[in-house]
Amino acid sequence: MSAQRLLAVILACIVTGCATSYDISRDFDPGTNFSRLHTFSWMPDGNTGSGDAVVDTDTLLLERVQNAVEQALLAKGYRKELVPGKAPDFWVTFHAALKRKVEVTTYSGYYGYGWWGYPWGYMGGGLGPQAYVRDYDERVIVLDFVNPGTRKLLWRATARNALDEDLTPQQRTEQIDRIIRQMLKAFPPLPAR
Repeated sequence: MSAQRLLAVILACIVTGCATSYDISRDFDPGTNFSRLHTFSWMPDGNTGSGDAVVDTDTLLLERVQNAVEQALLAKGYRKELVPGKAPDFWVTFHAALKRKVEVTTYSGYYGYGWWGYPWGYMGGGLGPQAYVRDYDERVIVLDFVNPGTRKLLWRATARNALDEDLTPQQRTEQIDRIIRQMLKAFPPLPAR
């Protein structure tokens, strides 16, 4: 492989490697007319905590998620309600959790050689099944949009991803921005046909 081609492959891996894929799911109330939603604010008693002291005391995560959500909603044309006492069209809240996960991958280490049939018979060899066990932390972020009048959930997005632990503060901010943009990619949901 030429040096130029190798460099191109490495650059492609770096670019796509930074774009980690996240398992994102979304749900919403089909009875909501999302075209009538224009203003938002943070739910006054939202972010009640996950019960995990590591997540609940992570004010850096809180600020990163809040900034990313606000920027993404503003970019979509929504306005943040700034008048005290005036209800927005929807409240925003989020919840985060850190879950310890175990991934087990098994594969067959069997290989064979030899012959089958008369006069030699079958000869073969191999290793038994192999298992690879990996413990990792999964960060889950749940983003909720709530009706301020009824406190009924209007829209929810959940993102799951393997936690990247070896990131700089700037990289963590960029990672949260990417996750939030992906979560909000399909907001508002298209009306049913």
